Amino acid sequence: MGSWGSGLYQDDTALDVREAFRELVILPVEPAELVERMATRFGMGAAPMDEEEVDFWLALADQLHLYAIEHAPTMDRAREIITSGADLAAKEALEMAPRDLAKRKVVLGQLLDRWAVPHPKPRRRKMMKGPEPFVFDIGDVWVYPTMNHAAIPVQWGDYHPATIGDFFRRDGWGAMIVFDRWLHQDFHARYLIAVAWLEKGAEPTLEAVRAAPVDGWFERDWLVEDRVAFVDCQSEMAFSTHFPKAKKMLKALEAVRIGALPVDADALRAKARVIVEQAFDRADGLASLLHLLTLRSTHDESPEMVSIQGEPCRHLPVASVLAG
Repeated sequence: MGSWGSGLYQDDTALDVREAFRELVILPVEPAELVERMATRFGMGAAPMDEEEVDFWLALADQLHLYAIEHAPTMDRAREIITSGADLAAKEALEMAPRDLAKRKVVLGQLLDRWAVPHPKPRRRKMMKGPEPFVFDIGDVWVYPTMNHAAIPVQWGDYHPATIGDFFRRDGWGAMIVFDRWLHQDFHARYLIAVAWLEKGAEPTLEAVRAAPVDGWFERDWLVEDRVAFVDCQSEMAFSTHFPKAKKMLKALEAVRIGALPVDADALRAKARVIVEQAFDRADGLASLLHLLTLRSTHDESPEMVSIQGEPCRHLPVASVLAG
């Protein structure tokens, strides 16, 4: 059960709306489409006056007002939710205490007053110029040096390129292969990237990566929009891109593209189940991806590095999703 209170953003739904709006408001789309994308993401619009929807529409209207984005249907709907008593009825149905209901009524009145005039200091809507460029092609294989199977740390505040060698002793290599890519929301570049499980040794070749199993170190399921997700090994990674940072992080990781392998889309989907994407709300995901590669190591004040090696998914070799 989610948490909620008398304030507008004391409700889990309203908080989620505010966070999602920050992602979608940068898309170069008209207000009506922006509202439609928000409603689709949250599954709203069938019954705006119902308990399940009122917080969504109030929060969305407030965000539109904050950014000085004009969309009369949403604002009218939010005002009706307040003036009709639908919101207070929803909160009463949730057994909100009388004292908190009184506070909520005050909050709703303040919202109506605030929306009655343009926002005095509206937040600037910084829109993207177009779809993000792809950093990776499908099939790309990148390798990077490791220490005890851990990649070079890329936390900018803790490490400096001039001193990285003082505590990072290269004793092996890591490799990752791009299984898929697409545009999320028609604008954000996203990838499905698998990490190959490699023994310590020389810099890997394309054939070595082809023969390797997928590394099953990652513990979290990443949900992928109308795409594939490996659920047995839980090693898949799909992230959006912040293009300038991605290039900088790849350089810091000392990652090098060594070529490409032919990914077979049908074979890939045969190894996975298709699920609906819900988890990606940020636009700096590729940087997070590269950061995750370093989380197998931690750096303390010594500075010493402690590594955690992944478990290979022997039943999921990279070759099983390749053509030829």
